Amino acid sequence: MKRDFLSDILGEVRKACPGWVYAGIVQEIEKAQWTAAYINELPDSAFLFIEEGGEKDADGRTAPRALRHLPYRDQDGKIDLPHLRNALARLSQTKIPGMDETKIRDKASAELERGNEKDDTQKSEVARKQIAFVSSVRSPLELARNEILVGKTGEIFNEKYLAALGVSRDDIHLTSLDSLRSVADAAPLLLVALGKDAATGLDGLADFTLPHPEALRKHGDSGEVARKCKAIKKSLVDNTRGPEYFKDRLARLDCQPIAQGSADSTSSPVTIKKSNDAKRIVYGVVSDPYGEGGAVEDAHNDWISPANVEKMAHDYVKSSREVRLQHASASSAQVVESWIEQYPAEEYHKAMAGEAHQVGRRQFGNDVVHSGSWCLGVELGEGEWKAFQDGQLNAFSIGGIGVRQPLTKDQMPKVTFVDYVGKALDEA
Repeated sequence: MKRDFLSDILGEVRKACPGWVYAGIVQEIEKAQWTAAYINELPDSAFLFIEEGGEKDADGRTAPRALRHLPYRDQDGKIDLPHLRNALARLSQTKIPGMDETKIRDKASAELERGNEKDDTQKSEVARKQIAFVSSVRSPLELARNEILVGKTGEIFNEKYLAALGVSRDDIHLTSLDSLRSVADAAPLLLVALGKDAATGLDGLADFTLPHPEALRKHGDSGEVARKCKAIKKSLVDNTRGPEYFKDRLARLDCQPIAQGSADSTSSPVTIKKSNDAKRIVYGVVSDPYGEGGAVEDAHNDWISPANVEKMAHDYVKSSREVRLQHASASSAQVVESWIEQYPAEEYHKAMAGEAHQVGRRQFGNDVVHSGSWCLGVELGEGEWKAFQDGQLNAFSIGGIGVRQPLTKDQMPKVTFVDYVGKALDEA
């Protein structure tokens, strides 16, 4: 009985390895072992030697196919080094009518040298830290360890992202949006955003966007990472841009991305203003573009314009709606209301354009709320409600990213307030 040792080995591999590892091994074996059907479809240029006496078919391939010998290029015309080395090793045992072994060996050796040079070039293109990965805001664990992508998320990044590219962490530049300037210093050829938040923060700078490893940890792998990593490798090999490409592009953007809501001093908590005890709902202003004196900077010397507050609120409802404790732990809290406080009459369009405008001001719980403010109503779970009643939860805090742009006080719009006397939240 003939035993298929390859099948036996693959059977053991399948038992020992995760499915995605096994699939990758099988794919590589299939690529390495060209079938007769595959070889028959190769062009004549893929062979080291073709006997005389054949005829060309409609596609320009010699027929009968048995006249073609020693295939070494794939369907795309690329040198396949394993097959070329195998052809060289078989030359002395291969007796083909009309073939000059010395001549074919010289040809094969020259092709092998060119193939090795290209292979080394391709490997070095990936290994010279020419890829920069950018994650979004760092998690508390990442801040505590002063490292990006740690724990199980980091293992997934190493095993499914870097392994697919054939590199290690030492071969890449890895950073987050709050340290984006380090990418300009590295001047990589490719910039890869990890997740939609990072892609949004990069504002069109990313060459590729991959799912964040945390998404794979929660939802599994659809194969998107492997497909895009293959495209990244190809882009590096085919690259015709110089190392100044990304550095110049970043300089043209002239931005200084920052992170808000992380565990360092960049969070902006806003006190919860009102609660509905019967429904366990708390209300608060997430972001207010105005202070008591109008359009003024906050404690971090930043001002978020009404247009950006609106965009932030809309993006949150469209893509997130998630409420976390301390920007990290999951919670059972759910957003039940989200609104932008309205402007008087036609003042909205002036506010969006950054022109002088009027702002409405009314009572909101034990404080006031201004036009253009993003407000939330959040229904708390039993645990969160108890923490709120005990005073352990008392504020909303934005967890997001922003782009700082220089702005002087005289560039901020002039604002006048219109008070809605006596119009409380319950009357709105």
